[in-house]
Amino acid sequence: MRLAAIDIGTNSTRLLISDFSDSGSKILERTMETTRIGRNIGSTGKISRSSADNTLKTLMGLLKMFAREVAKADEIKFVPGYFPFTEPSVEAHIKHPKLGWVEMGGAGIFRPEVTKPMGIDVPVIAWGLGVDRMAMVAMGINDIRDLFSTDLNKIRTIQSSFER
Repeated sequence: MRLAAIDIGTNSTRLLISDFSDSGSKILERTMETTRIGRNIGSTGKISRSSADNTLKTLMGLLKMFAREVAKADEIKFVPGYFPFTEPSVEAHIKHPKLGWVEMGGAGIFRPEVTKPMGIDVPVIAWGLGVDRMAMVAMGINDIRDLFSTDLNKIRTIQSSFER
């Protein structure tokens, strides 16, 4: 079984991906990025603009890791996006071998008017990923409808080619 853990703290963000089996565990990926999101918060009571920028940079780094680990994508790019509840906002795109660039999902930092009514006065990351699109790239599927097929032979063919 493969498990991942993400720890987003005030000083750093960490990702750990491990395989677990009856014989033990093996670390596949261990990444840490210093973000210093909480720098000077003790004296000002607020997160600085540069720290908020680091938050978005960290989020984009995590999305890249998802693209590589889950979607098995070799290429990923970010383009500016618009989502009504986040600013700044980005769309993550991954390259499908036959279809070209497909959107993997959107992400951003929640706008203050979303978080302040809940008493939250710090940048909050937000993302939504299209697991079906990541599966298309990882499994080499050219038609998204194949993921939702009721044809058991087709599903077995897709599964056996993915397991190789």
